[in-house]
Amino acid sequence: MKRIVLTGGPSCGKTSLIEYFSSLGYNCLREVAREILSERNQNEPTKSEWYIRQKLIYERQLAREECLTKGINFLDRGVNDNLGYSTFFHGDRLDFFDKNLLSNRYNLIFSLDRLPLVSDGLRWEGEEEAKRIHELVLESYTSFGYKLIKVPVFTCETLQDSIRKRAEFILKRVGGKR
Repeated sequence: MKRIVLTGGPSCGKTSLIEYFSSLGYNCLREVAREILSERNQNEPTKSEWYIRQKLIYERQLAREECLTKGINFLDRGVNDNLGYSTFFHGDRLDFFDKNLLSNRYNLIFSLDRLPLVSDGLRWEGEEEAKRIHELVLESYTSFGYKLIKVPVFTCETLQDSIRKRAEFILKRVGGKR
């Protein structure tokens, strides 16, 4: 089984790529954080609420990863992303993180270059916050020994062509066989 993580800050194109890989028949794990944020959106975003959200994201991510199947699995974020966000919100790694689960968990990590920030009803970040989160998320992988493969933005005539070019870039490095 291969666990391939697509990572980066908000609005980097991870979800679009996951949808594209899914349409090609690859096993894909959608972003757990979006589910939790949707479920808890009615709660006041206090520091304690962010702690609860981060813990739920961490636990659900681990549980979903246990259900991955053999072959290539593309993940819209990994548990290390959660560490980057926790550092942003709390200034440090939270008590529930098991550092043994943060290294040697994934086969490849693809760092997506940032795209213009798009508001989607769940995103709350401004440009500066998004940039800082992007940095912290990438650091959450490199600090545990992962080598990041940088995925550039391809300027194409259509958004779909740009997504396809990024997917081809990734598949070339993964080996591309389901």
